[in-house]
Amino acid sequence: MAKKNGSTVATQAPQPSSNWKALKQALKPASASPPSAKRKRTSATTTVTTTTTVVETPKLALEKGKGKQRESEHGDDDARSKGKKEIPVDEILSGGTAAWQAEPGQYLAIDCEMVGVGPEGSESTLARVSIVNYHGVVMLDRFVRQRELVTDYRTWVSGIREEDLRNAPTFAEVQKEVAELIKGRILIGHAISNDTQVLLLSHPWTMTRDTAKYPPLQGLARTKKPGLKTLAKLCLGVDIQAGEHSSVDDARATMAIYRSQKTAWEDSLRVHSKPSLVTTSTPALQNLDLSNISITGVKKSHKPKSLGLAATMRSLRAEREKEAEENGEVGMGEVEAELRDQRKRAREEEDDMVVGFDFAPKAKAVKMAEVEREVVKKEGEKKKAKKATGKSFKGDKEKRPASKAGWWEEE
Repeated sequence: MAKKNGSTVATQAPQPSSNWKALKQALKPASASPPSAKRKRTSATTTVTTTTTVVETPKLALEKGKGKQRESEHGDDDARSKGKKEIPVDEILSGGTAAWQAEPGQYLAIDCEMVGVGPEGSESTLARVSIVNYHGVVMLDRFVRQRELVTDYRTWVSGIREEDLRNAPTFAEVQKEVAELIKGRILIGHAISNDTQVLLLSHPWTMTRDTAKYPPLQGLARTKKPGLKTLAKLCLGVDIQAGEHSSVDDARATMAIYRSQKTAWEDSLRVHSKPSLVTTSTPALQNLDLSNISITGVKKSHKPKSLGLAATMRSLRAEREKEAEENGEVGMGEVEAELRDQRKRAREEEDDMVVGFDFAPKAKAVKMAEVEREVVKKEGEKKKAKKATGKSFKGDKEKRPASKAGWWEEE
């Protein structure tokens, strides 16, 4: 405070500049670091709680999901809890019962039954087609009405009788149903080419799985053409086709066999590698003795079934040479080699073979031309002499009968 003329006058403090205010605002957060740290700690706790909520949300959604999610929940989780990835064989062979298992899905298995037409039933035509989904539920099962006279129903193997085909749909109708159902899906079958041919349909090979041509299954059965009954016994431990066949049962067995090898099968197709047999998917595969089984396929036999003529001659020659060596004699191979060398040397001397850039064959060509001209000249002289003397008598001229005088005047 200042005094002026005996009175007290209050003086105002100087106001801070705008630059000072800006600097103060910039330094303010740094000065209040402890409360800021507390806020960070609180925000971190909130983040952890939020993350926990997000993780639990898919679990709730999984319980309300579709068939594929429920399948992994009920099937794969149980298998992981046991330490094994087993497939529900009994459930597949009997067909799924849950409502979510009734959808077609991405994988379908097909099987067909045929009857015989023509003389003695020699030609096969489609009589029944069955398609099941991934869980063994029947998606389509149709008998087919025949346009030709059936001469052999093959009931003992096909299970088809005359009354089954009486009011059945036509081939065109069944073919259309099958084509619409398998479109865009992976089709599984055993010797599936027979089924597609009798249906007059084609399917992309990238979306086809044939259990009869899968190398590990061929190695398991020890044959290039394993039967469905054999594979079902080895992979699933069940007996099928004991009597009359059922296309539904065969399709379910095919699907179960595929599912037992699905992981390795699809992985090999994705990375273009050689597949191997999965031995943990079913109890039957787990109990197999793999000491005499090739898990990658049937091994190729290096021994030929029969020898050709040339191979037989070579083997005989080798046996004779071996016997000659054991007896201390000269082998046939050495004799033949010596004869070949002699013939080769004679041919070289006779033909005047050229080595490198020797142009000696020109002289030989001139010499050969002269010889040919001489031969032609001699032949020409012989012909002229023959014309001059007439036909020469071949034989003894003394024994030749004399011509009769005046023979030309006789009649």
